[in-house]
Amino acid sequence: MMTFQQHNIQTAEQLIQTIDELLQRTDTYRERQRQMAAAAFDPSWYGDLQPHIQVQHDGYLLELYERGVNMMSKKTTEADDVIYWILEDVIFSHSYVLLMETYNVDNITTHLRLTPEITAELDGMVNAAFDSIGGVYQQWHQQGRRSELERGR
Repeated sequence: MMTFQQHNIQTAEQLIQTIDELLQRTDTYRERQRQMAAAAFDPSWYGDLQPHIQVQHDGYLLELYERGVNMMSKKTTEADDVIYWILEDVIFSHSYVLLMETYNVDNITTHLRLTPEITAELDGMVNAAFDSIGGVYQQWHQQGRRSELERGR
């Protein structure tokens, strides 16, 4: 029988702090990114298709909800899984918002058209952020590990 005693489970605040420190390495860091990361640990908020993390005594529960329905649930004992998953979401979302600001769209009355040029710009921003962070998170980003984490259940 496998036990989880060997893993050092970090608190939500420890994870948020680590994520924030990594995000500060990027050229586009804004305080709102820390708030975006913290939202993933908020037990009263379940954003559509945005990571939700439950820190448990024996690991972390990674969840995705859409319109209040749990679409994915996966257990891990690795803090790096949690950190990477949140980094992917926050960096992508923040980069998208920056492009919306650049192109003066509000996503209500005007929308960002994902032309090949804008998609390449978005990919470039996300890749540059991970290049700044480096390490295993950059490697996992290049390998497309997010989809592996989100296979769930």
